[in-house]
Amino acid sequence: MYRTLLVPLILLLASPFITSAQTYQPMPSDNASWRYVRCWQYYPAGTYEDDLITLTGADTLVNSKQYKKLYLTHHTIGTHPLDTSYYIYMGCIRETNKKVYLVSPVLTADDTAEMMIYDFNISNVGDIIYTDKAGFSKTKHIPHIVHSIDSVLVGSVYHKRYSVSDTSNMNSEYWIEGVGSSFALVYPSHWESDNSYTLTCFKTQNILRYKTPSPAYPYCAAPYPVIDCDTVISSSIQKTTNSFPGMVFPNPSFGEQSINVRLDQFPATGMYYIIADITGKTLMQSLIKQQNFKIDISTLPKGVYLIIINQKGLNSQPAKFIKAY
Repeated sequence: MYRTLLVPLILLLASPFITSAQTYQPMPSDNASWRYVRCWQYYPAGTYEDDLITLTGADTLVNSKQYKKLYLTHHTIGTHPLDTSYYIYMGCIRETNKKVYLVSPVLTADDTAEMMIYDFNISNVGDIIYTDKAGFSKTKHIPHIVHSIDSVLVGSVYHKRYSVSDTSNMNSEYWIEGVGSSFALVYPSHWESDNSYTLTCFKTQNILRYKTPSPAYPYCAAPYPVIDCDTVISSSIQKTTNSFPGMVFPNPSFGEQSINVRLDQFPATGMYYIIADITGKTLMQSLIKQQNFKIDISTLPKGVYLIIINQKGLNSQPAKFIKAY
């Protein structure tokens, strides 16, 4: 009789964990953050990007649909010439029917193009799901194979976790309900050939809910990043009036024929840009005709360059950008 009662008792004690893992956990809608490390194989040893995506709960409308705004705090650590720090609007997300959609002027050339970056309507191992990967040339709709389904503890609640890969089984990542990719929130399917993204910390309501165990940091060169989830990336890295008056992307550029420049303000007249090499030698310059514009870099060899905005004879602080190849 003891053995007869023992199995139901074990199931009863385990039921809260089983139930929580079976209940779908949506993405947070306010006061959340995703911290991640980006490594590029061309960075000097010990150099990496310590970045933070924050969701404040602020709403925005894009194509008559309501989204939650995302902001990026970026900081390059190490000795690379592109030792930049900034705080920018990264885009916005929304979720419906277990699908997560992203609009991002940072990851695409189109300010209003919507991408479905997650589909959590997964039933079985072996399922093939399709989602979008952002890119400046085009948005790719790519398949993923589900290899395993388990659960992990996020805060005090178990969330389902899916191991997915491309169809060649050469590249893989984890997706966690309510958290996103092991590559960080906006980078699922970013299986790059020379850079990597690694989620390190996930918080809601300023409380650590999930920390990646033993992150591998592909493409980082020793000494490897040591991330303390409780440290705060200083607000002093936000742009000042003396900094470059906008943003340049993609940066680094990986084979793109042009870079995008988005200015904070546009006075309509008397403004032009200058592209110079790292020594300050002017390579090209042209009048700026609109607030958001492209610069053709197809003729530039790979290397580090400076872009300067000149308004009525006064130069801005230069922004550095890299043409990787």
